[in-house]
Amino acid sequence: MSTNCKLTISVVLDTVCPWCYVGARRLSKALVLAKQKWPEFEATVEYVPFQLDKSMGKGLNKAAVYEKKFGSRMAEMNERLAEAGKEEGIAFKFG
Repeated sequence: MSTNCKLTISVVLDTVCPWCYVGARRLSKALVLAKQKWPEFEATVEYVPFQLDKSMGKGLNKAAVYEKKFGSRMAEMNERLAEAGKEEGIAFKFG
Protein backbone atom coordinates (compact mmCIF):
# COMPACT_ATOMS: atom_id res chain seq x y z
CA MET A 1 0.00 0.00 0.00
CA SER A 2 1.54 3.27 -1.00
CA THR A 3 -0.79 5.63 0.86
CA ASN A 4 -2.25 5.71 4.32
CA CYS A 5 -5.48 3.84 4.67
CA LYS A 6 -7.84 4.91 7.43
CA LEU A 7 -10.96 2.87 7.68
CA THR A 8 -13.99 3.19 9.95
CA ILE A 9 -16.09 0.06 10.28
CA SER A 10 -19.55 0.15 11.84
CA VAL A 11 -20.61 -3.25 13.10
CA VAL A 12 -24.24 -3.73 14.01
CA LEU A 13 -24.62 -6.66 16.37
CA ASP A 14 -26.76 -8.20 19.06
CA THR A 15 -24.60 -8.30 22.17
CA VAL A 16 -26.10 -11.63 23.29
CA CYS A 17 -25.92 -13.33 19.88
CA PRO A 18 -23.14 -15.93 19.86
CA TRP A 19 -22.72 -15.68 16.08
CA CYS A 20 -22.22 -11.92 16.41
CA TYR A 21 -19.50 -12.66 18.97
CA VAL A 22 -17.80 -15.05 16.53
CA GLY A 23 -18.03 -12.41 13.80
CA ALA A 24 -16.54 -9.72 16.03
CA ARG A 25 -13.64 -12.02 16.93
CA ARG A 26 -13.03 -12.77 13.25
CA LEU A 27 -13.06 -9.08 12.39
CA SER A 28 -10.49 -8.41 15.11
CA LYS A 29 -8.23 -11.12 13.70
CA ALA A 30 -8.62 -9.75 10.17
CA LEU A 31 -7.64 -6.27 11.32
CA VAL A 32 -4.48 -7.64 12.96
CA LEU A 33 -3.58 -9.44 9.72
CA ALA A 34 -4.20 -6.29 7.68
CA LYS A 35 -1.96 -4.28 9.99
CA GLN A 36 0.79 -6.90 9.66
CA LYS A 37 0.59 -6.80 5.87
CA TRP A 38 0.22 -3.04 5.60
CA PRO A 39 1.81 -1.33 8.63
CA GLU A 40 0.27 2.04 7.72
CA PHE A 41 -3.23 0.51 7.81
CA GLU A 42 -5.51 2.04 10.44
CA ALA A 43 -9.03 0.99 11.35
CA THR A 44 -11.53 2.10 13.91
CA VAL A 45 -14.41 -0.22 14.76
CA GLU A 46 -17.67 1.23 16.03
CA TYR A 47 -20.07 -1.29 17.56
CA VAL A 48 -23.76 -0.47 17.26
CA PRO A 49 -26.15 -2.58 19.35
CA PHE A 50 -29.22 -4.17 17.80
CA GLN A 51 -31.64 -6.59 19.44
CA LEU A 52 -32.27 -9.44 16.98
CA ASP A 53 -35.10 -10.99 18.97
CA LYS A 54 -37.27 -8.50 20.79
CA SER A 55 -39.16 -11.31 22.53
CA MET A 56 -36.06 -12.10 24.60
CA GLY A 57 -35.95 -10.46 27.98
CA LYS A 58 -34.60 -10.77 31.48
CA GLY A 59 -35.31 -14.01 33.25
CA LEU A 60 -36.08 -16.06 30.15
CA ASN A 61 -34.51 -19.46 29.71
CA LYS A 62 -32.48 -18.97 26.54
CA ALA A 63 -32.18 -22.70 25.88
CA ALA A 64 -35.97 -23.14 26.09
CA VAL A 65 -36.59 -20.14 23.82
CA TYR A 66 -34.11 -21.45 21.23
CA GLU A 67 -35.55 -24.96 21.43
CA LYS A 68 -39.02 -23.59 20.75
CA LYS A 69 -37.74 -21.41 17.90
CA PHE A 70 -35.40 -23.90 16.19
CA GLY A 71 -36.74 -27.30 17.33
CA SER A 72 -34.84 -30.38 16.23
CA ARG A 73 -32.14 -28.27 14.56
CA MET A 74 -30.78 -27.06 17.92
CA ALA A 75 -28.23 -29.85 18.43
CA GLU A 76 -26.80 -29.38 14.94
CA MET A 77 -26.78 -25.58 15.34
CA ASN A 78 -24.99 -25.78 18.69
CA GLU A 79 -22.44 -28.18 17.24
CA ARG A 80 -21.67 -25.81 14.36
CA LEU A 81 -21.48 -22.84 16.72
CA ALA A 82 -19.14 -24.74 19.05
CA GLU A 83 -16.88 -25.56 16.08
CA ALA A 84 -16.84 -21.96 14.90
CA GLY A 85 -16.18 -20.76 18.44
CA LYS A 86 -13.32 -23.20 18.91
CA GLU A 87 -11.71 -21.92 15.69
CA GLU A 88 -11.77 -18.44 17.23
CA GLY A 89 -10.65 -19.43 20.73
CA ILE A 90 -14.16 -19.21 22.20
CA ALA A 91 -15.38 -22.06 24.43
CA PHE A 92 -19.16 -21.91 24.21
CA LYS A 93 -21.11 -23.76 26.91
CA PHE A 94 -24.70 -24.67 26.20
CA GLY A 95 -27.33 -25.47 28.78
